[in-house]
Amino acid sequence: MPSIIQPPIPLEHDVLLAIVLGKDKRFPRQAALSLYRRSGAEDRVEIFHRLLVDEEENPRIRYLAATNLWLLGSEKAGNALKDAGQQARDAKTLTAIVKGLGRIGDQEALEVVSRIKRDAGGLLARQAGFAEILLAHRFGLEGHDLPMPEKFQALPRRGTVKVRAGEPDEQEKKLCLETLAADPYGIPLSSSSQVCIDCAGQRWMLVLNSTFDKRGGMERLAGKKALFGILATKNPETERYSGAFLIFTSPVKRNGRVNIILTRPGGEPCFAGTARAEGRDEAKFTIRSVEWPGVFPMKAEGHFRRDGRFELRSVTAGTRTTSKRQPAPSRKPAEVM
Repeated sequence: MPSIIQPPIPLEHDVLLAIVLGKDKRFPRQAALSLYRRSGAEDRVEIFHRLLVDEEENPRIRYLAATNLWLLGSEKAGNALKDAGQQARDAKTLTAIVKGLGRIGDQEALEVVSRIKRDAGGLLARQAGFAEILLAHRFGLEGHDLPMPEKFQALPRRGTVKVRAGEPDEQEKKLCLETLAADPYGIPLSSSSQVCIDCAGQRWMLVLNSTFDKRGGMERLAGKKALFGILATKNPETERYSGAFLIFTSPVKRNGRVNIILTRPGGEPCFAGTARAEGRDEAKFTIRSVEWPGVFPMKAEGHFRRDGRFELRSVTAGTRTTSKRQPAPSRKPAEVM
């Protein structure tokens, strides 16, 4: 049975384009869009934009056109999403647009996302709200704060494991950065400040925003909110990393602490804590699991040093996840845990 991802024979550019535009039916359009994105064709952004703003086009194809623009990750692709966000009216299409703008849009995209959110409801409103949070943190802007969770899980007395964490080798660092490039979130990723985490047969990689991986990183962390990094997980079958959690930081001016919140890519909060400077050369942090469906109990402690080094000193995790559904977090941000 032929794969729906890869055609049995290579397709010429004109044939692949005809399939993408719905003029040739020999191969599924959904897979053709992905192939066209990876083809290197110079007109990829224009073609995806054309599909995206076509009100007569299949909503599923429009959604995938927006997704492929996000995965291209370029400034040109971000501008195409921004333009489409001012034209589209379909809620499903707009949901894909705001998700993409949150990840790769420029500062002007915040105004487009906020305008969409004002007239939205349900899933679109939630995704637009999270896109506002992403943009505000990526560019260190005022407003659109991510609320600190109020309820946290305690580690169980039994059924916990100590997690191994350390610096990965150069080959693993390179693999992580290369595969995460296909899953962009609009921040430069560090080639030096990475932490490899092995837990129960699963490999994770914590990769910092490269803005913080050099001297002065502590001052920048305490200066304004940021998308501090990504916690990625490795698929043992494909040997590829993908973003599992986004790491948001926000300074609390009154007490000198920095709030840290890890969310899933869709915005659900999973882990949170605070960091506080200890002397001039390092900040100590503690992160714990929040009460949220599917989140495993965990407590992590470590240091972020003045020269940009990030160290996990101790990580303990439980073996069971939270299954009980919890209410959505309050929109009122808390200052400290």
